[in-house]
Amino acid sequence: MRGLLGQFLIFSLCLLSCSVKETAPIIEIIPDEEAEKGETDTVDMEVVSTVPKVEIELAETSEIKREVSYGFTVQIGAYLKYENASKCRLEAKEKLSEEIFIEIVDPYYKVRAGKYKERMYAERARDRIRKNYPDAFIVEKK
Repeated sequence: MRGLLGQFLIFSLCLLSCSVKETAPIIEIIPDEEAEKGETDTVDMEVVSTVPKVEIELAETSEIKREVSYGFTVQIGAYLKYENASKCRLEAKEKLSEEIFIEIVDPYYKVRAGKYKERMYAERARDRIRKNYPDAFIVEKK
């Protein structure tokens, strides 16, 4: 109980010892008469927005790559590093007539050749590709 009473007394003394001092206003209001005489200085203020201006440009529909529906492709390599997959892709483009592309199937970069709707065509391509890439195999896309 003494603790609360002591704290109350200290708080009360602090409030009583505070003084309030009147200060001049920060903004002075000028009566209309003085403003009409032109005796006042005016300041033009510019409003500055802190919100950055953002423009969003939508891509043309021709720029959007759509997944082409195909059933089969031939895989010729899988790599953990993109650089290695890219090298393999460049070499394969020189050796093969099929479209060569990289598909990312986390964590691998898979180098694949051709897009075929029927397995028969993928098998024919795989047989040609195995002359340069003996471990090539067919991948069925779902």
